[in-house]
Order: sequence, then C-alpha cells, then structure tokens
Amino acid sequence: GLRVIGESPYEIEKNNGQTFWILDFSMLHKSEKTVDLREARDRFQQAFAAIWAGDLESDGFNRLVLGASLSGREISILRAYARYMRQVGFPFSQQYIEDTLSHYPDLATGLVNLFAKRFDPKHKGSEKGQSDLIKKLTEQLDRVESLDDDRIIRRYMDMIIATLRTNYYQLDENKQS
Repeated sequence: GLRVIGESPYEIEKNNGQTFWILDFSMLHKSEKTVDLREARDRFQQAFAAIWAGDLESDGFNRLVLGASLSGREISILRAYARYMRQVGFPFSQQYIEDTLSHYPDLATGLVNLFAKRFDPKHKGSEKGQSDLIKKLTEQLDRVESLDDDRIIRRYMDMIIATLRTNYYQLDENKQS
C-alpha cells in the first residue's frame, strides 16, 4: 500500500570505527484515504517488524494495515480465508482478492469484525450483534461496483458464518498466537 518516493541514507560511525547506516524513506500511500500517522504508527511498525522477522507474509493483504486500520494479525484472518477459497477452487487469484479488499476497506474491516463477533470470547452470546453486522455488511455490498468483487466479499461472509470454531484467540504465555 506504500510507494517509496525517496530515500536518504545516513552513515554513522562510532568511536571504535564501526559504521552503521540509517535509511530514511519517504513514502506515499496509494489509496485516496487520509492516514492518521499517530494512530497508525504502532500498527504499521508492528506489521513491518513482523514481516521483516518472517512472522507475517509480505503480500498485498498488508495494504489493509493502513487502508483498513487492521493489524497484521487481523489481516491473517482474511489471508487464511483467501487461501481456503483458492484451495476449494474459487476462481479468483489471491491478488484479485487482495485488490478487492483494498478497494473496499470498510468491508474488509467489517469482515474481521464479523469474525470477532462470532469467535472472540469477549463477544460470546452476541448473536444479535452478529445479525446487525451481517445486515450492515449486506447493505454496504450495494455500493460494490463489480459483480466479481461482490462475489468475493459475499464468499468471505458465507465462510465466516459457516466456520464452527477457531484457535485464533488461543495465545501462548507471551500473548502471541
């Protein structure tokens, strides 16, 4: 979701002669959405560090970190469902699915919220909240311009609703998945 438009390298030499480099990148966000850097900074840095460490995949879904205000971990929900879609013969490529969700960030956020309403232990027994969210997502689908995009988002909704259980909310002692 970012395009690098400039790079400024800075060389730092310690007293012992050891040299380090700091690279300062200037970037533009590809979407038309204004990004509040104060609000997005920690989420972006955590996702970037996870990608760098190999704990998060580097793909087009990560545009949703800034575009839909989702964490890298939340995006992994959408990535997993997309992979499953591909396994069961859904005709659209992962890149097309990524582009669809990036084009409709509010719906991407809504899908993650639907997943949370269904499975987050904090929301147990919130069937009314799920129904309200499904109704809201269905209404938002009226704004979707492409029939293919509509099919993708509806497939996400159907799969989330059909999912019976998940281990997404089971964390280890370090609060990591």
